[in-house]
Amino acid sequence: MAEVTSRTPRAFATMFFMPWWVWLLTPFMRPFRWSRLLLTYLIPLIPLVVLWDGIVSCFRTRTPEELLELSKTFPQYEWKAGYAKGGWLSPVYLIGQPK
Repeated sequence: MAEVTSRTPRAFATMFFMPWWVWLLTPFMRPFRWSRLLLTYLIPLIPLVVLWDGIVSCFRTRTPEELLELSKTFPQYEWKAGYAKGGWLSPVYLIGQPK
């Protein structure tokens, strides 16, 4: 299992920039739809939904310690959890191998 978001300051900061990306990239999305322009620029519903979804995803992502605690109910596996290295974000992972 891997989760791209995390409860780190960098992940939260990234989510706060996502509405800006929506505003910048919307005109280049295909197929063209007037409704997309309306809901992005006139009524900024799409950027707000993207921001809400990103922030909530960061809050609900479990830490490696929480994942290991949850995995204790399956003692027939050897579990490893942590933050993946590299890139801007540090995804959280959980790997289980049979003993």
